[in-house]
Amino acid sequence: MPLKIHPLLLVICPLLFACNAQRYMYSTPAANVCYFKEKNDSKVAAYYFEGGNGGNDKMQRISNKGYEIQAGYAYSNNWALTASYSSRSERDSSFNNYDQLYNESEVSYKRNAFEIGIGRFSSKKKRNWSTGNVYFGLGFGKYNILDNGTDSGGRYSKTHTTPFLNFFIYPSYNFMDEGFFNASIGTRLNFMRFGNSSSTYFSNEKNFWGFSRLNNKLCVFVEPNVNLQFKLPGLYWLRLETNINFQLIDIGFPEATRLSQRRGGVSIGLYVDPVAAFGRSKK
Repeated sequence: MPLKIHPLLLVICPLLFACNAQRYMYSTPAANVCYFKEKNDSKVAAYYFEGGNGGNDKMQRISNKGYEIQAGYAYSNNWALTASYSSRSERDSSFNNYDQLYNESEVSYKRNAFEIGIGRFSSKKKRNWSTGNVYFGLGFGKYNILDNGTDSGGRYSKTHTTPFLNFFIYPSYNFMDEGFFNASIGTRLNFMRFGNSSSTYFSNEKNFWGFSRLNNKLCVFVEPNVNLQFKLPGLYWLRLETNINFQLIDIGFPEATRLSQRRGGVSIGLYVDPVAAFGRSKK
């Protein structure tokens, strides 16, 4: 018996799947991976970041990219300090009227975050090509939203800013080849407290998205990380690196709202050991 499709379904189905409008209130950060083995090991690194959209709206045109700057220094054979800064820019363009709120919207996100940390690493022995590490630290930053589009009244423009504080714990395991390859696996636990937001959205719009449910909210994010590092022949102080991070679990993030998250991405960049570059002999 041939399958018959009612013509009305051809109109209804695209609307159902095109109405998944969201506002993204969290983006998984990249872990600061340090391949330290002894005192005076150091790191200064810069990365280009590219991430996914975190949603499934086929009608959206999405951009999710940014950069990260990270640093670290081993001040003893087992202890190190770290610091990192990240900046990300995202843009979503949604069309079709959803829940009679907007006709279309172009949403731009700007995320800035800074972290400092301290950690312990196990010293690498001659026959031991792996080290265990645990880092922890504090951070702060802001998520900014600029929402431009059209509604029943014509053109509109809205802004929304959410500050945050966070505490992280990052245990990891490094595998260091004496040749040209290093690798690291770990899981970062990010405890984030969202602050009181400032917004030009109207009350009904805040309720529609669920922004108020995130004010002063403590959330926990479990974020595995894989890092691959390639040493350049003849330049033992310079390395090419890629970092893959994703969110596995979130605890406390508001449910049954139109708030969502960017759940991971890939960073590619250069890792420099400045102490080695400016005078220390090859290890």
